[in-house]
Amino acid sequence: MTTHSLFAALCMPFLVLTACGDAQKLIITRSDPGIVKKGSLLEKEQDSSRCPSPEKVLAGIEYSCADGTKRTGSFLSESLTDCKADGETGCLTTSRFRAADGELAVPGVIKAGLTLAGVTGTLTFQGPGECTKDGEVGCVSTSLFAAVEKSRLTPGVLKSGVNLAGVTGEYPSASFPLAGATSTADLTSLAASTAAGSYEFFDSEGVRHTGSIADAGTVTPGTSSRTFSSSLYRQFTVAGDADLIAGKILLGENIFGVTGNVTLPSSTAVVFGTNYGAAGTQVSGGYSPDFPDAANVRTTDTVGGVAGTLATCTSQSQTGCAVDSPYIARIPSGDILLETFSASPVGPQYFTQKAWDGSWAAVDFATNCPSSGGKWSVVLSASVNMCQFYMTTFDLWNGYVATDVTNVTQVADIGFALGLAHRTSSISTNPRHSYEFIIYGGNLQAQYKTFDASNANTVHSALGATPYNAVNHKHLRITHKESTDTMVFDISSDGLTWTQFASMPRNAAFNPRFAMPETTLWKTGANGGTLNMDNLRVGSNR
Repeated sequence: MTTHSLFAALCMPFLVLTACGDAQKLIITRSDPGIVKKGSLLEKEQDSSRCPSPEKVLAGIEYSCADGTKRTGSFLSESLTDCKADGETGCLTTSRFRAADGELAVPGVIKAGLTLAGVTGTLTFQGPGECTKDGEVGCVSTSLFAAVEKSRLTPGVLKSGVNLAGVTGEYPSASFPLAGATSTADLTSLAASTAAGSYEFFDSEGVRHTGSIADAGTVTPGTSSRTFSSSLYRQFTVAGDADLIAGKILLGENIFGVTGNVTLPSSTAVVFGTNYGAAGTQVSGGYSPDFPDAANVRTTDTVGGVAGTLATCTSQSQTGCAVDSPYIARIPSGDILLETFSASPVGPQYFTQKAWDGSWAAVDFATNCPSSGGKWSVVLSASVNMCQFYMTTFDLWNGYVATDVTNVTQVADIGFALGLAHRTSSISTNPRHSYEFIIYGGNLQAQYKTFDASNANTVHSALGATPYNAVNHKHLRITHKESTDTMVFDISSDGLTWTQFASMPRNAAFNPRFAMPETTLWKTGANGGTLNMDNLRVGSNR
């Protein structure tokens, strides 16, 4: 019988005997140990000078023993069947069930749970576990955590902000710009603060685009529309005009959304020859006035070709002439209300206001000497010493000045004067001459005094000193009486019925034709006080 496989094995206990090719003889010698597997029974028999018995060698195989004895095998293989299960013995091995060295097939070399050559394995795997997180090393890669070539994984190939295998992406960035990026500034905002200039930007597919932002400056509206289309424009200013209101636009006209409401006058109300109205639609006035009358035009003027015949006054009290400095108009009969101390004063309204503090330094009049409730309502505190109120100059020849005085408190500590003054220079300078009605030290009296250039005063006449009475002395009046050329001081409780309080001759230095009404409130004691004055007025007895 011939065995053609290189190592065809007989599944016999403790014996593996092989033959090469068609050889019919097997010589077992000590010098040829490779034929018999180390540790096998056959080897043991050699070692002990024993020789396998023929029934253990295939029939027809001649073999020699170590002692030179020749033998022929008698084992017939036809009586064996192919191996069909793992660990089976006494069968012929096949490509599926091959021979296994029973001495090497031990549990410790077979994976736990498997059985080979009838031996159940106990070997457990002690190597690295599977990878469970990004960037982990020394683990077994899986489909979820596959191996990656680290040298190819750089910040420039990863999206900015993404971390993979321990590498943080920086694409695109200044270090790793988009393809096509140049030194042109990036367009990062369309806010008004973005400077004018050229920019580049990229769309969602990474395609580069360029453009510019322009500065339009100030846009001034004109007669036609203006289009700005050459660029993208940052913040700019459109000029406005405070006159763009309905009250300055003709009725029916619309300018930038503002509809006018101005109605033009009738041509009969416009002087003949005067063109008026909107350009292109102007009309000419048709009114022919019957003036000027030469008598109403000053001799120094010509109006509408008419030379004036109205002369300028050359003396005081002259009539039929134009009043001009140094001559002033007379006051007609009756009162002229100069000041009611309301929000809007009446009358000539030319006045000077002064105030002084405790050290006689000038302070703000409106703050320290205010009017309130339609009256000059003054409170003299420790910080204020005096409040003065001067009116303009009037011709009070045979005229008067009068006022109402109420709510006087702490009368012993305050002084009040209603006066007519004549200044030799201007309204606010000295020297001056003054006739005064005064409340002083708790008394009411009349006096005449003068002031020098340094404001030092001298009382020349003082009359009628009597305790101040809030009822009987509510209304005070100083009059120049033409018939006697005297200065008369009157009092009244109602402003209708007057009683003479005192009188004195007019000093020649005092000229009533240039008289200036004035009032003053000052402190005479440490406490000061309050006083209300109202309805300051001048009048004429002509």
